[in-house]
This record gives sequence, structure tokens and C-alpha cells, in this order.
Amino acid sequence: MIRALLAGVLTLFAVAVVGSDALGRSQQKRLPQFAAELPTANGFDLSAEASRALALGMKDGITARIKLNRAQKDEIGKLSRAAQRKEPLNHEALRNLALLADDAGRTREARQLMRASAEITKRNFAANMWLALDYAKLGQIDTSLAMYDQGLRSNSQAQEIIIPAMAQSLKADQMVAPITRLLLRKPPWLADFWASAPRFTDAHRNLATIRLELAKRNVPIDPASNRMLIEALAGTGHFAEVNELIARLGGGQPGRQPIVRNAEFDRQPEYLPFDWQPRFNASLTSELDSRAGVLRISMFGDGSGPAASQLVALPANAYRLEVRADNWTAAQSGQVYFRLRCAEEGNAGESLPIRLDRAQLAVALTKPSSSCTYNWLTIFAAPSRRTGEASVALDRVALVAR
Repeated sequence: MIRALLAGVLTLFAVAVVGSDALGRSQQKRLPQFAAELPTANGFDLSAEASRALALGMKDGITARIKLNRAQKDEIGKLSRAAQRKEPLNHEALRNLALLADDAGRTREARQLMRASAEITKRNFAANMWLALDYAKLGQIDTSLAMYDQGLRSNSQAQEIIIPAMAQSLKADQMVAPITRLLLRKPPWLADFWASAPRFTDAHRNLATIRLELAKRNVPIDPASNRMLIEALAGTGHFAEVNELIARLGGGQPGRQPIVRNAEFDRQPEYLPFDWQPRFNASLTSELDSRAGVLRISMFGDGSGPAASQLVALPANAYRLEVRADNWTAAQSGQVYFRLRCAEEGNAGESLPIRLDRAQLAVALTKPSSSCTYNWLTIFAAPSRRTGEASVALDRVALVAR
């Protein structure tokens, strides 16, 4: 359930706890000498010395045994206990003693010491990470995530490992509710989470569930992150979730939105692919001019192919295609046509083309497959033997249920 999240933080935790191997190696030989200086040493200096000495033995991370001999561990324990006596609020000393207790198999003692260390300061990153793992083992997922939250708030480098691991853990359905509760608190790393999460395709369905819940609670997310998530979800076929999310973000309700979004081209596309996406090639261009409220399609020579497309939800079978062209002339007749194609995996189907042969068109259209809800509505430039340039300006393309 939380295994991916646990695995992701091990390396980071080891680095946070112990520092560099070089420091650990250089300090090990000084332990006996430093122990002799205990009466005059500062408590924080003592705990720092113990941490550096602990480094070499923990280079394999917290899941492995501390690779030091008994005498070295005893010296580290002696330094840490002395440091704690001199400075009762020395969280580093408590943390070192907890790690030694854990290594010796005294789990309950280690847990008590580490919790005491974490209570001294919320910026105790290493203790937060150890406790996150421990709470997860105890099945206390909300508390485990709260410790990860503390770690993310106290260590900027932690985001590079913890946030992707957290997103990846959403492959498990059991993680949806606790992570939703955490994100509803609007942590300062919320934007970073949504910037990272879309690349984990195995978690898309659960990411969509969480994002919908946050949208219902009016939790604001950066618009660019919303667009990235929506495009990623659509790319993996989560069309229903995307359609509902776009409706929520727009302040509306699913099922009460127009079938074709931006039907009159009066704004720039917002959430692709559930909006117009102009296309182009070497001999074909299309431009959505929101100020003029038109989609201009220009064809050069024999230029043809898709000029613009939009993913639409069609729960019924029968619709009416309504098209209106701006500054229409007879010469434009047949230059463009419209077609529906099923977008759902494993459900093929494509409608017959409907050619634009007048300034205003209203024609019956049946979707290609009765079992296919999500379809591509595409505007095509028709093949032609033209030798020069031709253009068509559309100021309305809509579908209306019949």
C-alpha cells in the first residue's frame, strides 16, 4: 500500500541522518579522544560528533544494520547520552540514541526516543522521516503522511524524492483517502505535488479522484498544473474524470455544459483536448481569433487534413451539427468538412463526412458507435486541386442533442 512511498525516502533519509562518509570516516578514529574531553565539551558539539561518527555505519540506509563494531557503537552512545545530559532539548542526541536502539532491536525504546526527538522541533527532518516509516509499519497512514509533510516543510531537497514517491503510491486505492485529507490542508508544497504527479500514469485514476475532491472543496491549484493534469489524464483515456473536472473548474456541473465547448470561438482554448485545438501542416494553417470570434482555416495549393479538433462527450446517439461561416462565398463550398470518430480504446468507428456547402448548416448527425461516449469532433480541410490559396472562417460549430 505505502511500499512505494517507503522505498522512495530511504536514500534521502540516510543522507539526512548521517552526513557524508568522509566525515564519518575522519571522525571515527577521534572518538576515544573526544570521549576523554566530555567534561568540558559543549552538548551540541558532542551530538554533532556522534552523528558524524555514525555516518560511516549508516551508509546503506536505515533498513540495514549499522556497520560499526560494538566499541564504536558504545562510544557513539556515550557521546550522545552525555550530550543529552548537558542539553536536555538536544534532539540530535535523542535521535542518535534512537537509531542505536533500533539497530539493537529495541524497537519500543527507539520509537519513544525518536518521538521525543521530533517533539523538540518540527524541523527535525531525520526524525520525521524515521517516524514516517515507523507509523506506516504500524498501519497509521495519516500520521505517517503527516510526518512526511513535516519533512517536506523542513527540507527543500526532500521534495525531489518524497513528492514523486507519494504520487506513485497512489497506484494503491487505499492511499486515496489519506492523501486527499493531507492535500485538503493546503500544504505549502501542494503546487509542487501537482506539477510532479501527472507523469505517473499508473496513478492517474486515483489522481483524478483526488483532484475532483479538491475542486469540489474549492482548493485552488495553479491553472498550468490543472491543464497539465487534464491533458495527461485524457492521454490515458480517463475522459469521464476529465470532463467532470473541467466542469468543476469552470464553476459548473457535469452534464450541464454545452456539448461543444467554445462553440463560437470567442475565447482562447483552455483545457485541451476538451476545447478546440487548431492544427497545421506545411500547406494548412488554422487560427482561433477570439477577438473576432472566428476560426480561420487557410489552405495552400492542395493542402488538406485535420484543421481543428475537440473531444466531446456524447451520451445520446442522435445530434444536430450546426455550423455558421463568416463572409461566405460560393467558392468556399466543399472546402471543409466535419467528422466524428470514437476516441475510446477498443471501440472503433467514424461517421461519414459532412461537407460545408452553405453559410449556415444544420444537419442530422449520428455518432459512429452507440456504445462510444467520447468522440473526436474534427474539422477537416478537404482535398482539392486548387493552385492558389483558399480560406474559410467559421464563427460557430456546435452539436445539439435531437
